[in-house]
Amino acid sequence: FSKTPAPRAIGELAPLQGGRLRESAAASSVLVQGSSLKTWSFRDPSVEAVQVILSTEGRPLDADIELYHGPGNTPCKMRVYVENGQLRPFSAVIETPRGPNTVA
Repeated sequence: FSKTPAPRAIGELAPLQGGRLRESAAASSVLVQGSSLKTWSFRDPSVEAVQVILSTEGRPLDADIELYHGPGNTPCKMRVYVENGQLRPFSAVIETPRGPNTVA
């Protein structure tokens, strides 16, 4: 009997201002395993968009990305599936006008 390890994904999120990466914020890689949840919050209204990059170590990537715009609003959801997250990493720029915003 062998136990298969939980799928692992590498996630990066970088805030953008005026279509460019903000000087004060560097993208950082975060390991997200299995069905765990990671959130990034942006309270600064000058953050106009965020770039999300997801990849794996050659395994399928199956993720839900949600944008919560302010408290009490219905989140905007995106479902992502990639057969091999190493060969075809997922990348998207998500507009985040008039903060506060949370990406999960």
